[in-house]
Amino acid sequence: LTYEEKSDSKEAFSTYQYIWNRDTYQRVEIKFPAHAHAVFLNQILHGGSDRYKLVRHQIWKLVDPAADDPALKNKKATEKKERAAQEGFLKKLVGLFRGKKPIPSNDAPTPAQSASTHKEPGIATPSPEVPFLTLWNRLPQAFVQLLISGRMETLHQFALMHLKQHPEFHRIKEMIDAATIEQLLLSEFTTPAEWAFELARERYQPDQPDLALVKAMLYGKYEPAQHQAMAWVDQSPDAFLNDPGFVAALLISPNPNCRKWLEDWLSRKAYAPEAAADIVNRTVLHFLSFHEVSTDAGAALEDAARMLPHYFSNAVASLSLEVITHLLHSRLPQVQHFGVVLLLLRKDSIPADQLSSALFSSLLSSAYTPLRNSGLQLLQALSTAELLKRQELIIHSSTAAFPDVRTGM
Repeated sequence: LTYEEKSDSKEAFSTYQYIWNRDTYQRVEIKFPAHAHAVFLNQILHGGSDRYKLVRHQIWKLVDPAADDPALKNKKATEKKERAAQEGFLKKLVGLFRGKKPIPSNDAPTPAQSASTHKEPGIATPSPEVPFLTLWNRLPQAFVQLLISGRMETLHQFALMHLKQHPEFHRIKEMIDAATIEQLLLSEFTTPAEWAFELARERYQPDQPDLALVKAMLYGKYEPAQHQAMAWVDQSPDAFLNDPGFVAALLISPNPNCRKWLEDWLSRKAYAPEAAADIVNRTVLHFLSFHEVSTDAGAALEDAARMLPHYFSNAVASLSLEVITHLLHSRLPQVQHFGVVLLLLRKDSIPADQLSSALFSSLLSSAYTPLRNSGLQLLQALSTAELLKRQELIIHSSTAAFPDVRTGM
């Protein structure tokens, strides 16, 4: 089930055609379900239904079983006439006895009917449309796998509905471990994240908080989970913010609200030198672990590169030149930029001969504006005598493709 929400999710739609019926044309609506072209998806979700029909092995359409079955069609018409006759008779009785005790409607459910139709909240009525549902129920972990790996909300809703209807749902739920909940929380889709949030609230123990679970809530895109995780940390800040690994992970959280909330805490909290150094070292390792970044991850690295020198200045200043060199050799401009920021903090203590002209050329040729600007600041730190020794660098910078580099030179 490798369907994708962006490419395969389609709304239900209708087409129309005109059929000659005796002496006039009749307009006929042909209805198609959601994701009508997703052949295997609808086969799995509705393959057992007589309302769905696969046309030319290419598209599913909705049909009225009674329209193709004369016996069902006649039965339906007879029932309609009988209901109309009963309604007419009742109207006559109401007219004869107007003002007396009203006759109860046949549509009003009896207490027994009400009890029989009561549904437990969140549990959908089992659907006979799903083929081989007994096989699904023999392997309920497949529903959980769909929630983790599925790429369409329709699949997630199908999986969660039938998982909750499973006879042993409560036992299955108890077997779901923290790692699985974390995977669900990190889903970009609402249904898995919402259910994972429900499980997280059930599992959370304030006296023994699960830091990995709370981190996953803060990393995920489901905002109610983010707000709840922040509230738990606010209630017991020492249990979370005294853990260097937790703080380092939040410094590069993909959620800007989480980073802003963390920065508010960092502005009010002081760390011992050892703890600060641990946080900085762990964050640097996170920087070096990136090989490619999304837009959200790139923004997180930019924020971390700004916050670390501001709130952990002494620990950042103690990083070795070897560590800075590793950052500068990264393929990612955001990571390189952090390395240049560290160089600027210690520009007076680094010998000029350790900063090669090739390094400057690379920085000034970057399409990443913050990296170019930092490269210019580093170049301006060179003395005039040192700069005149690097004629090729002067020529390269004066003829650079970027106007800001030429102006800076």
